[in-house]
Amino acid sequence: MPYGRGWFHLIGKTLGHYQVIEKIGAGGMGEVYLAHDEHLLRNVAIKVLPAGVLADESARKRFRKEALAISKLSHPNIGTVHDFDTEDGVDFLVMEYIPGQTLSGKLQGCPLLENEIIALGVQMAEGLAAAHAHDIVHRDLKPGNLLITPDGRLKILDFGLAKMLKPAGEVAATETITETQGVAGTLPYMAPEQLLGKTVDARTDIHAAGAVIYEMASGRRPFHGETIPKLTDAILHHTPPAPRALNASLSPRLEEIVFKCLEKDPALRYQSALELSIDLRRLSAPVSAVSAPPVRRPSHRWVFVGAAMLAAMVALTWIAVILMRTRQAPTGRRLSTGALASKNSEANEYYERAMAFATSQSDLPRARQMLERAMALDPHFSAAQAEYGFTHLLMVDGGWSNDSSWLYKAEEDIRRVLQEAPDSSRAHSALAAVYCYMGRKEQSPAEAETALRINPDELDGYNWLVNYYLLNEDTARAEAVARQALERAPLFFPARMNLGEALRFKGDTSGAIREQEKVLESDPQNVYAITKIAKAYMDVGDLQKVRQTLERSRPADRQNYHIRIAWALLLLLEGKRAEAMKEMDEEVLKYGAVAFDVTESIAQFYAVLGETAKAIDWLDRAVRNGNEHADWLRRDRSLAGIREQPRFKQILDSIVLRRQQRQNK
Repeated sequence: MPYGRGWFHLIGKTLGHYQVIEKIGAGGMGEVYLAHDEHLLRNVAIKVLPAGVLADESARKRFRKEALAISKLSHPNIGTVHDFDTEDGVDFLVMEYIPGQTLSGKLQGCPLLENEIIALGVQMAEGLAAAHAHDIVHRDLKPGNLLITPDGRLKILDFGLAKMLKPAGEVAATETITETQGVAGTLPYMAPEQLLGKTVDARTDIHAAGAVIYEMASGRRPFHGETIPKLTDAILHHTPPAPRALNASLSPRLEEIVFKCLEKDPALRYQSALELSIDLRRLSAPVSAVSAPPVRRPSHRWVFVGAAMLAAMVALTWIAVILMRTRQAPTGRRLSTGALASKNSEANEYYERAMAFATSQSDLPRARQMLERAMALDPHFSAAQAEYGFTHLLMVDGGWSNDSSWLYKAEEDIRRVLQEAPDSSRAHSALAAVYCYMGRKEQSPAEAETALRINPDELDGYNWLVNYYLLNEDTARAEAVARQALERAPLFFPARMNLGEALRFKGDTSGAIREQEKVLESDPQNVYAITKIAKAYMDVGDLQKVRQTLERSRPADRQNYHIRIAWALLLLLEGKRAEAMKEMDEEVLKYGAVAFDVTESIAQFYAVLGETAKAIDWLDRAVRNGNEHADWLRRDRSLAGIREQPRFKQILDSIVLRRQQRQNK
């Protein structure tokens, strides 16, 4: 039953234990059939590969290895690969059968509404992020490889297939030419580096994602040319027409996102699909419109299903309580945070929703989205403006960006609020955070205390005092203030998280883990809590528990810098040096230089690696970033290899001198 005899010979036949039912698609990568799995009694999709593409057994082994790697991808927005086999000269992949229509079939040259573009774009970006976390690049992302299910779920198909089918020695520019019309069929979605035969990576998929979003927004592809050379020239050198010139209903921000994806230079694009998804979520449509599935998906492990349901119940309860308080507060009265309410009751509701997402769950995109709506309803709503300015800083603090310009933007916005509303407690507490990040931590307590004098319920006033005390290794004060905050708001996870850190620095590992687990009870995939539990287990050398803890995080969070740093340390401690070095790349190091609370972790990494000079340099940078953990540095097992270095002792002496100077003041 060789493939060359025609597809109709497969109908009604059996490939392995799969009964072929009908043909449902075709393309340069092969023909697709609906089949029935007679072992598991389910329908599957079988992709029969073109004849001769796997010319020998070594090629089949390579393909099988790649297929096995892709089969491990498990994400709601990725079509699952189940199996690969060969029978009677027919090579075939067995995949999840997904009813629905392709995005190309849905578009038919017509643009979509912006709400739907965002919903589908977020799902596409989250699927890409999950694959990129496993170092798998699609290489052939286009509307024909995106399936939309009847309930609006987007599924990315044929992940990595272009790479698997690439003949040895073939240049990257041709490996994604898959449709029956040849180059013209897929070429418009290729990135410049792909066309030039250069190395492709996650950013190549982001360029393709931008081309797909452009097509959803405008009804046409971004690049055109009557011939292949003209089309290639357009991709390499020309900027496509502005989407808003083709569809005036689009928002300027969506256009900005598309153009950032389509940058010619990969360094100027989004550096991760997660960043793209976050920016798209900020544009998320109103509740009544089409929307992507929620940001927080429960883990596939059943043990987290109950926790995720509990998280939702906690968040809903929190929202209900604070909305009730807001509705009962007349104009001029205070919000649940103690901040001055807006005269616009709907703006107050969005503000309270934002606070629920920010304080009971670490859902930054949703919080920013709610604040943007509140500010749109009341442009002079100082509490919302101050909170929004603080979320700029959280882009770095939360591990989502290594771009220090977020910090400057935060300070600019917060100072603007203080000019108009000098008694904004939220702006003062946010400025306390900015000072910690800008290397001016000694100015932080005054701002935090000012915030608390204005409003004793300003939770971040407490929290940034705790951060200040933790930086100075004053764990007794840090613990006391954290408990004070938790008495006022038991669900305020930053205080709970920092209480755990205070206990960890005291050597109470079990207590530290207990407090972080309480955070996870209401927010099962909180990145802060997961990485801090991992640190606690590293402190006692329980690497198995470290790995189990990090595996609790969502695939979409795999590119978060906190998660990446923790993985790099774990891999190194497990003896996987090459993998660890790959994880600790330039982007992670850039983040370590910006974020004061992880700089020490980079020093730990190089100390374990045995690169003493680099370890000392990063430790020195950590101290310049405000870290004065002298006692902890003497006990930290990961720094054992550098403690006898003269510079190490000098650094500790400098910390002692700073403490003495502070006491004298």
